[in-house]
Amino acid sequence: MTPKWGRFISDGMSIDKPKKELSLAGMFFRRRDDWIKYILRRPKAEFSHVEKLVAIYIAETINPRDRAWITSQEKIADDMEIGVRVVKSAVAKLKREGLLGAKRARVQGSPKTFNCYSIIPIEDATPKNKVHGGALK
Repeated sequence: MTPKWGRFISDGMSIDKPKKELSLAGMFFRRRDDWIKYILRRPKAEFSHVEKLVAIYIAETINPRDRAWITSQEKIADDMEIGVRVVKSAVAKLKREGLLGAKRARVQGSPKTFNCYSIIPIEDATPKNKVHGGALK
């Protein structure tokens, strides 16, 4: 008897298993995972190991509902046990490469402003120092 969700071929893959639509959260997590894979696969000449770790830390902590995360670079440095200047440098590089969005945001009930980070999908990333359409950006 064939299972109700499809037949198997020799390698265990289903031939006719129906594809399920992803929820908004599922799409967010898929895009975030693709972004992380892209960062991880960059050669060391493009991103150092610490820059990759900072990028992954930010991506892993982004809220799927808001698609953003509000924090301070000091908190990132404390959590990762690295220097604040290293975090600032990594964030600046990710922003320069067009892979990370950052703006200042005020948290309700606090007089301080914090950094609000969002990851930019790979297909939308445009490095700030690269040639684009024949002209410098």
